[in-house]
Amino acid sequence: MIELTDDESKALMARIARGDRAALAKLIDAHTCAVEAFIRTTLDTTNRDTIRAVSQEIWLVLMFKADRYKPSPTAKFTTWLLEVAKRCCKAHRSAPAKQAKRDRKAFANANLREEKLVSPDGLEERDMMDAIKTKLLGMAIEKREALALRFFLGLTVEEVAAAQAAPLDTVKSRITSALNKLRAIFARES
Repeated sequence: MIELTDDESKALMARIARGDRAALAKLIDAHTCAVEAFIRTTLDTTNRDTIRAVSQEIWLVLMFKADRYKPSPTAKFTTWLLEVAKRCCKAHRSAPAKQAKRDRKAFANANLREEKLVSPDGLEERDMMDAIKTKLLGMAIEKREALALRFFLGLTVEEVAAAQAAPLDTVKSRITSALNKLRAIFARES
């Protein structure tokens, strides 16, 4: 774990907004302990899978909102990060029925949006990012994690397998399945 000053964290967010994967990895490394402690306390849980799932959602939100992050001279980066974490924890605590209803609605909207897509060239960037986010959040945690480790952090498949403590073939299957779901965003209508 590394320690970052507030200004260093804010600077990393600017780099993440430009697509810098190393900056994302550094920010995650520096703030994971605080985020996971916040999740444990807020959700009153020690379940590692729950903590990991909510943590991943937080990092996905951070990655997708990096271009909209506006550093404040008076507010700390961790204040913004923990506000994101608070929202993710609140969403996680939602009643299962409400969550299922939101998921069905989000997937229905995503499917409607996909039907309208002819090619990625015609998409607005924000619409594309929303569609990708919907697909990512709808994936099983293991698939989402494998995809993030492989393509957002640039790990090899072998490194992903080691990080997930899973067989190599299982990790390859997870990554392939996740990529196939994301490819649907760019698929042309038949």
